[in-house]
Amino acid sequence: MLKLKFLLLFINLALLGGQFLLTSAYSASGRELDGISSQLSAISIQNNQLRLAIWNKSSLASIQTSASGLNFVQAKAVPLSPLSTALAP
Repeated sequence: MLKLKFLLLFINLALLGGQFLLTSAYSASGRELDGISSQLSAISIQNNQLRLAIWNKSSLASIQTSASGLNFVQAKAVPLSPLSTALAP
């Protein structure tokens, strides 16, 4: 009877220790996933800001303002008449 009690106590302590180890492992994984999730959120926000900056710089109004600041002159469109074809001999 005494051996059975020690065996049950040993099994109980082993299960308790196993549960503690698994809980600690899952907890560490959860913290790591939370850290990765916050990094993903920060990178997504930065990605959106970079997209907005690119769209702002590549907009026609921005390009026109930059060109006028560099003393570029707006070209006037001159319609071209079709070229005459050479007469065959």
